[in-house]
Amino acid sequence: MSSAVEQPRWSDQMEFAKDRQTSIPLNERPDLDDKDELVELIHMLDFAKQNRRLHEQLYQLHSRGPLWDGDVISKSDRDELLSIGACAKVCVKGEDGFNACTYFGRSLLRIFDWLHGPLVEAGARAKVAA
Repeated sequence: MSSAVEQPRWSDQMEFAKDRQTSIPLNERPDLDDKDELVELIHMLDFAKQNRRLHEQLYQLHSRGPLWDGDVISKSDRDELLSIGACAKVCVKGEDGFNACTYFGRSLLRIFDWLHGPLVEAGARAKVAA
């Protein structure tokens, strides 16, 4: 009679960092989402995966906005974010020419951060390094 060799379980082989976020942002329970919500999430994940270059521009608009047109990192990236509704043209104190992150943009930024890691501003990096 041959004895079967017991294989280690997958969970015994893998260790994740304690601060690792393993769930998809925005969806605490994806199994409870309806079809349209899941399709939108898939589109957002796909967009963030294919357009990593927009991560920094969206981060700038979210963390420092509203921004004057001359202060955005890239006008072409800003235009692409405008076209999908991730940012909007806004007036600030009666002045035109400003750009701000929308609620959709904030959701998309969370997905960018989840896929590619959160961006950190230069001042924050200097504090961490010290």
